[in-house]
Amino acid sequence: MLNCKNCGAPLSPDEAVCAYCGTPNPQVQESLKKQKALDKAVDSTRQQVVDEVKQAKRGYSLLVVLAVLLLANLVLLPMHEASYEIADTITEGDMTQNQITATLDQLLDEGEYIEMGVFADKHHLSYSDNREYMMIASLAADYNDVIEYTTRYFHGTDDYDDPLVRACQRIKGFKENYANITSRDISPDKLVHVERINAELESYVRDNLHLTDEDLADISTMSDTRLLVLVDERLHDED
Repeated sequence: MLNCKNCGAPLSPDEAVCAYCGTPNPQVQESLKKQKALDKAVDSTRQQVVDEVKQAKRGYSLLVVLAVLLLANLVLLPMHEASYEIADTITEGDMTQNQITATLDQLLDEGEYIEMGVFADKHHLSYSDNREYMMIASLAADYNDVIEYTTRYFHGTDDYDDPLVRACQRIKGFKENYANITSRDISPDKLVHVERINAELESYVRDNLHLTDEDLADISTMSDTRLLVLVDERLHDED
């Protein structure tokens, strides 16, 4: 049994924050750091595979890339899943609003926007009480969808639909969500994170779908079809 470093109250290893003062549990912080490191390792491997697939010109090269992806999954994914089991443990049970806010602030400070959404879902958080946090989490989820479908497109792993179509739809959805959030009354400290996610999305589509700043400025006025045609043109211009 640990003691809270702030107030000295007993603190069990699976408590995210102190039940008395809301101070984050150092063991949980360490678990979240390890989880973040594993997430980055998986993302780095995914991006490496995407880059190699884009450069592959022959079937043999593609087979090598797929073998690398399979090996990475065998090594990294079990660890990745284990880290989320830790997250599941620390989000169980009832928490006061002060504890919830302390946990949300911790995740926000660490840039763990997707985990904020997972935390909100597990605790069935009230939107009215946690509005700004949940807006940020929803924007991060849109960004994550763009990455997922773009990656499927480059891997050629979607058997049911054209993932590039879905990626373009998600880009449009992200931009609509971003415009809605920034037009509402949101505190400056939370707006910083909204702008950070938007900047990361724009950087991602510049690097991977070769959209220009002018393209990004016009997305809100484009139809889904026009955006798809534009992205297809940009990708073929790079071939």
